[in-house]
Amino acid sequence: MIKRDGKKRIFGRTASFLLFFLLLLTVCTVKVHAAPPLLLDEADVLTPEQEITLNARLEEVSDTYQIDVVLITVPSLDGKDVLVLAEDRFVYDGYGKSYGSEQLNGVILLHCPAERKYSVTGTGTVQDHMDPEDFDKVMDDMIDGMRKGALDGNYTEAYNTYIDGIEKNMEGLIGRLLRMSAGSVFLSPIAGFLLSFIYMRRQKRKLTSVRRQSGAGNYVNQAASHLTLSRDVLVNRTVTRTAISRDTGSSDDGYSSTHDHSSGTSFTGGSRDY
Repeated sequence: MIKRDGKKRIFGRTASFLLFFLLLLTVCTVKVHAAPPLLLDEADVLTPEQEITLNARLEEVSDTYQIDVVLITVPSLDGKDVLVLAEDRFVYDGYGKSYGSEQLNGVILLHCPAERKYSVTGTGTVQDHMDPEDFDKVMDDMIDGMRKGALDGNYTEAYNTYIDGIEKNMEGLIGRLLRMSAGSVFLSPIAGFLLSFIYMRRQKRKLTSVRRQSGAGNYVNQAASHLTLSRDVLVNRTVTRTAISRDTGSSDDGYSSTHDHSSGTSFTGGSRDY
């Protein structure tokens, strides 16, 4: 009876510990701030199945990099600039606070299909990984998908391109290395060292006529060595600058920049039409 009671106590303590551990994991993975939905299809251009798939991708990238990756479609811009409206929605709708940071962190795609305009803009840690040229590339890569969507009503190609572009820029080289398997990470340097050692040993065996020297004096012909000093003097300089046009099939005034929103939040982003 005593042994059985002891086993029961041990089992009870073990079960309690496992339950506490699982609850702790659950609490640690819950977002600190309940943010609005990452996907809002106010223009009603997505099917329910498309919304489920896109929302899952948005949540996955958001959780991986601790940012809000947002996608909003609107039926009209109501006379506002698409970039201004995108940043207004991000700030005033409460995005960027999901993971407890003091500053807003995230990126938003705002798309108005009726007016054929869209904007991608980001703030916080997104700006540490993406400069204006990166935002321009993401938006330029989306143009073909946007044009196809304007013809057949299916914009998922453009939206997935947006998510892919954000994920690629946030991941970077370090992220790709971390995603390698642990075995590859540890074995690769060892394999590289062994291959280098074998190669150097083979090269060393070929140097049969080489003898170790204490210096490089034997390689210098003292009688034939002469050093002279010459100097070039810059008299004047003519600089001609020519602007390089950028043709992406989009508006000329939507290229990305880093700027301050009316709320004081710094954003980097731009806009396109198609």
